[in-house]
Amino acid sequence: MTSKNFVFGFIASVMCLSLASAHTYFSSLVINGQALGEGDCIRPHGNNFNFPISTVSSAEMTCGLPTSGSANRKCPVAAGSDVGIQWQYERVGDNYIIDPSHRGPCMVYMAKAETNGAGPVWFKIFEEGYNTQTNQFCVDRLLASPQKGLLNFKIPANLTPGNYLLRGEIIALHGAYAVGGAQPYVHCAEITVSGSGKAFPSSDSLVPIPGAYSNSDPGLLISIYQTIRTYVVPGPKVWDGASSSASTSSSSGTTPAAVTTGRAAAVTTGKAAPATTGKKTNTGTNTKATTGARPVTTGYYYSEPTPTPVPVPVPVPTGSCVSGNMKCLLSNTYSTCANGAWGVSQSCGTGLVCEPSGVYIYCVRPAVSVSPVTTPEIEYLPPVETEPVPSFKPAFECTQSLFGYQVCSSDGTYQTCVAGEDGPTWSIDLSCQEGLSCHASETANNIYCY
Repeated sequence: MTSKNFVFGFIASVMCLSLASAHTYFSSLVINGQALGEGDCIRPHGNNFNFPISTVSSAEMTCGLPTSGSANRKCPVAAGSDVGIQWQYERVGDNYIIDPSHRGPCMVYMAKAETNGAGPVWFKIFEEGYNTQTNQFCVDRLLASPQKGLLNFKIPANLTPGNYLLRGEIIALHGAYAVGGAQPYVHCAEITVSGSGKAFPSSDSLVPIPGAYSNSDPGLLISIYQTIRTYVVPGPKVWDGASSSASTSSSSGTTPAAVTTGRAAAVTTGKAAPATTGKKTNTGTNTKATTGARPVTTGYYYSEPTPTPVPVPVPVPTGSCVSGNMKCLLSNTYSTCANGAWGVSQSCGTGLVCEPSGVYIYCVRPAVSVSPVTTPEIEYLPPVETEPVPSFKPAFECTQSLFGYQVCSSDGTYQTCVAGEDGPTWSIDLSCQEGLSCHASETANNIYCY
């Protein structure tokens, strides 16, 4: 994909008539090929069961919405078993598991059940990021798989027996070009692992959730509309299950070949490492670069301190609320309810405005008025045979003020006004999900696929 085709905008490629149509949730488990019932051994879902977590620092990152409540039972699982998490966007019966624009990685974590997920107790047993050979994220593969939305992995064979939380996670990156634009979808099941294993991760493989991610992590702040040469899956490395130490490989997660995690392996140069003599060696003493810039020693690096911006106070609603509900504050800020109280103000990002939608919000480009295109009078000539028009061209020009504007280009495709190498341009045709048609919105600068 060339830079002319970069999509520049937070508006989702598809906004269906139901809010649920853009989202996904942890629906059921498959253990050693046996599919369990909807919600069996899974912690209860709240009313907003398929909504993304609003921020990676939220307490809801632990096990999703709601943050408390036990499963109906703990599913017995032998160590080394094949397990699958079924993702889908509505209740049982739909194959459309997630909006195709919500591309991103998949991860699976575990934690001792008695901890209830609090503190540095989580270890990662599976991750799948981006495959540079197929140009697919984990979500792309799940959509293309005959087992729509089924994420398969193994429980580590040598894991110590006991009761565990099993945490599934998908992160949609369609808005991740802006800080805080990534959308995690998270939920937990409860299992009892059996076997004779004695392995358990050491402390350097255990992380707190929330706390394992930052909004500035390269796996959470990335434009997926550009050429991706490497991708860093958020969070710790996958624990291999063979010892009480961190794994340097994702083999236990059965990640497809050429999936890049962005973690570089150690490279040997053939040169022996310097021997230590017990005496302190200073390689940067009194050695200054004469480049005309400020003095820099060869053994040290420093940068000028960045001034700390003065925060602008933003009103936050008061009173009780339902966890997961969201409310617009100023024109481009919003607050999310967590644990029955409204959280601090969060920004939609530069150029975006907050638009309420029931108990949720969308951050969208503000509507713009478009002057009708006037066509000068022309002299009609006899019809002549012409070559078919190779592609649709919108009736008005793409300009910077229209970034994010979308138009239907055929029954099942659409185009978006984006930033290209030579300035604003219309993107290539983007497709709706198979079986859906493109419809222009009458109230906003976007399209619907339904």
